[in-house]
Amino acid sequence: MIHYLKAIQATGTDDPLNVAAKMREMPVEDFFSRNGHLREGGLMAHDLMLAQVKRPEESKYPWDYYAILTPIPGEQAFGPPNPACLLIKG
Repeated sequence: MIHYLKAIQATGTDDPLNVAAKMREMPVEDFFSRNGHLREGGLMAHDLMLAQVKRPEESKYPWDYYAILTPIPGEQAFGPPNPACLLIKG
């Protein structure tokens, strides 16, 4: 929602086509995603984290359940756009 509102503010209009185009131009950085972007077909690709559940003896404090193993770039995590998608111009 915040990404949508930022796009309205940046374009100065709530015209859906202009706002959607601006949303695809702007990166998505929020509490949910890092290095995100809205692809042409409507999918929001963003970085993910591969995590492993810790053993009880590995936890150091309350809610310390996961060990982050590696980040996964959004394009690798979500794969390339599907050219058969009807929402992608082609």
